[in-house]
Amino acid sequence: MNQFMSNNLIVVAAIVILAFLVLLQTILVVILLYKNSHNSGFMDSTLLSLSTDVSSLKNVMANVKTKGVFGEIQLQSLLDDILVSGQYAKNVKTKHNSDALVEFAIKIPSKNNQIKNIWLPIDSKFPTKDYERLILAYEKENPDLVLACQKELVRKIRSFAKDIAQKYIDPPYTTDFAILFVPFESLYSEILGIPGLFEHIIHEYKVTICGPTTISAFINSLQLGFHTLAVEKRSSDIWKFLGEIETSFNRFTISLDLAQKKLESASSEIEKASKLSGSIERKLQKISKL
Repeated sequence: MNQFMSNNLIVVAAIVILAFLVLLQTILVVILLYKNSHNSGFMDSTLLSLSTDVSSLKNVMANVKTKGVFGEIQLQSLLDDILVSGQYAKNVKTKHNSDALVEFAIKIPSKNNQIKNIWLPIDSKFPTKDYERLILAYEKENPDLVLACQKELVRKIRSFAKDIAQKYIDPPYTTDFAILFVPFESLYSEILGIPGLFEHIIHEYKVTICGPTTISAFINSLQLGFHTLAVEKRSSDIWKFLGEIETSFNRFTISLDLAQKKLESASSEIEKASKLSGSIERKLQKISKL
């Protein structure tokens, strides 16, 4: 048990360090590109040394099994912040006659009365080596190397999308699309910056790519859709219920009218009885005077 907890702590620590290193190296790339735009022949030795140290640390981290683990943990954290536990599941078989498990799937109310819910598959991917090579290519200011690394990144992202489409998309039991989640905004921005890649993935594989910010906005919009679909699916029941309320209200109105008439009749009888009582009282008074 202690060994298991210790391993988990090591993995979590490695994930945090890796995230920090990627962020730091991205900042370094921006600084270097900015400096070089003002002085193409000058490279700050301190920045270059720090960048090298970061790369060395990342190479040491490469032996830790954090690929995918970081994306999975981050994705679950985002889902937990927005959805309740019953609205999504982990390690789900979304495709019939397949044992493939998607990391996460969101439950969506189905318009089909024969199917209660359908799944929206979400799988996290992190092309670690391809992205690191691209970052290093930017640092080396080698346009040909950058282009080559971008092509490799495109190939990997297409491979991821194809894999997700084949394993997890299965209408009408799932949505007709799935989500490929990448855990870093910088990586998401890089993918968006490659002309035609984002659109090609959507049209060819029915897979949409999301970063941490975009998937949060997407899931929030789904929340509104949940309520709309639930109301639409049960519109006939709601209409029937409103009809029953109308019928009950009509009966209540009729009963109220009858009660009012009975009250008016009782009031009239009470008034007559009061007058009769007064008459009897007067006659008794006459008798007492005799």
